[in-house]
Amino acid sequence: MEATKELGIDYIPRIEWGGSNLLPEEARAIGSDGKPAKPNRFARWCANILHPETWEDFKRYLDKQIMPYAKKYPQMKGIHWRIRCNRTPVSYGADDIKMFSEETGTPLPGGRYEQWAAWASGECKDAYDTWWHEKRAAFHAKIVEYLRSANPDMQLYYLNWDMDKFGIVEPDLTAWAFVSSVVKPAPEGGRAAYEKEREIRKSLTVNDYKYVLHSGNFGRAFNGINRADIGIRPELYKDIPGVEIFAPVNYKCYADMPEYFEYFKTHDGCAVSHMVSYDEIGSRVINPKYEGNMIVPGGPDFSMALELLSWFYSDAVTINFTVYTYARGFADAHRRFAQAFLALPAVEGLEVPQGDADVKLRVYEVGKSKYIGVGYKGYKGKDLVLRIPYTGSGKSASLEDLVTGETIKCAVEDGSIVLRLNSRPMQLHSFRLL
Repeated sequence: MEATKELGIDYIPRIEWGGSNLLPEEARAIGSDGKPAKPNRFARWCANILHPETWEDFKRYLDKQIMPYAKKYPQMKGIHWRIRCNRTPVSYGADDIKMFSEETGTPLPGGRYEQWAAWASGECKDAYDTWWHEKRAAFHAKIVEYLRSANPDMQLYYLNWDMDKFGIVEPDLTAWAFVSSVVKPAPEGGRAAYEKEREIRKSLTVNDYKYVLHSGNFGRAFNGINRADIGIRPELYKDIPGVEIFAPVNYKCYADMPEYFEYFKTHDGCAVSHMVSYDEIGSRVINPKYEGNMIVPGGPDFSMALELLSWFYSDAVTINFTVYTYARGFADAHRRFAQAFLALPAVEGLEVPQGDADVKLRVYEVGKSKYIGVGYKGYKGKDLVLRIPYTGSGKSASLEDLVTGETIKCAVEDGSIVLRLNSRPMQLHSFRLL
């Protein structure tokens, strides 16, 4: 904390809370079978956010791990809560179902608790899921309110998935659900498995992805899991300041859809997370022997492609890389993108069409300062001629390249600054009007 304060770097700790050993047994989540809900590893029970003691347990965690530092160090800007091992699932305890019935005015079915649980997770699942999502959003709003009692700049950055091999509709290429198809004999296995996956992905629309994200019905991608808490409904956060929900962008097929990013927008804009995929299975295989167990991008020009597309389509306010085995490579390209992105203000930019589908130019105004972001998503380098609206006088204007620090003299023609720029593929540029 002292080091980030001295260097002027904002600090956002990542937490993976799922209930402490102080959480009472009655505050643990219950599955639709009436038994305690279990995470997929590392614990034997889950926290039930519908129970008031769960908030008290979470608050104790914040009071010990976060709040003392939030008050002392203004560079702490929030917490990044990544759900670990599905530790906060939908709960179907008797008290939970009664609460749903009372708050929504939905009559309970006849019979005993077993019939109630079957009803809440079956016939009445859509209504129960919607109610539960609203409860989770309220829980998140309570977290932000409490964080901001210590520091008004605090945010909740929320990632709803633990998966390091995350897939929507279809499984990730490094998950066993996919790899098992590769080891099959021809004609189904080997290269044919990858070709089939590509064809399936090409046929999917943004509505296919949105259905899965909204419902929690991940099917084959999550070994048949269909559970509301695995889904996320960002529309519930439109009126909750201080919450950013990370959109997974570990595949180009997600990051190349504007409507995909639109789905994840909350009150504070769009946040994205490049959720790393790594080949844990392949690393154990003797023939062929992999020297690493991670996926690396196709060269420096494309090493930040998913982040570039995220900015291009969503004007993302936050971009995160969810790290496991670190193997991004191409540190210069990574650093350059970070410099360009972080130099732009975290406010909504005004898009200025340039007549090129591969170019996105946005103008950001903060007080009297004007910033310009330029994204180029072409696959080959290109000389760009860009026009930036200008209300000043004179026949020339100066821009500062916020990556290199260079000053660029530009001509002014017909009320526009003419910026001539040579861009590498999939590259972000940022400038400030001097």
